[in-house]
Amino acid sequence: FYSAPHRIERQPRGGG
Repeated sequence: FYSAPHRIERQPRGGG
């Protein structure tokens, strides 16, 4: 799921 730089923070591989 969190593979690309999503707008999620504090997540595994959030990137965003």
